[in-house]
Amino acid sequence: YVNTLKTFCHCHEGYSGISCDVKDDCSHCLKGSLCIGRGLNNTPPAKCVCQLGYIGERCYIPYELCQNDSCHNGGTCIALDRRTKAYTCLCLDQYYGNRCENKSTILYVSFASNNQLSIPDAILVHSFVTSPSMMNYRRTTIKRIPLYQYNRTIVYYTQQYLPHLIF
Repeated sequence: YVNTLKTFCHCHEGYSGISCDVKDDCSHCLKGSLCIGRGLNNTPPAKCVCQLGYIGERCYIPYELCQNDSCHNGGTCIALDRRTKAYTCLCLDQYYGNRCENKSTILYVSFASNNQLSIPDAILVHSFVTSPSMMNYRRTTIKRIPLYQYNRTIVYYTQQYLPHLIF
C-alpha cells in the first residue's frame, strides 16, 4: 500500500465499485463465505467460495471432514479435498506423523553462564543424518532464543532419534 493522498471508498457488504454503487448479487451465498463475481446485468452468476466446514453451490451444506479424533496430541485437522476425503494434521512441535501420533525427539541447547559470552537473539542448528538404509539428509533450523531465557532452548526433531551430527 502506498499512500497517495487520494480518497477511496470502503464498500459495505454486497456493494462494490469506485463509488460503492454496484450491487453485487451475492445474497444467495451463506454469510461468511466469499463471493466472487457480480452476477447482475447478464453477467455470469456470482460464485460462492465456502468457509471451512461448508460445501455446496451456495455454501449452505454443513460438511466436516475432520472428526474429533482425526488428529492426536493437540494437532489441528485441515481438510484438503472433499472429493477424496483427504485431510492433513498440523502437529504441535512436540509431535509428528500423519495423525500427530509420534513424539518428537528433543534437543536441549544451553549456554554457559559466562559474562564474557554474548548470547545471540537466535541460533542456527545444523544437523546431518547418514544411513545406508535411508537417504542422507541435512537440515538447518533457526531457533529464536526467548528474552531472558538463556539457560535452555529447545529444538524438536520429527523423528525417533536425534541426528548423527549436530552443530
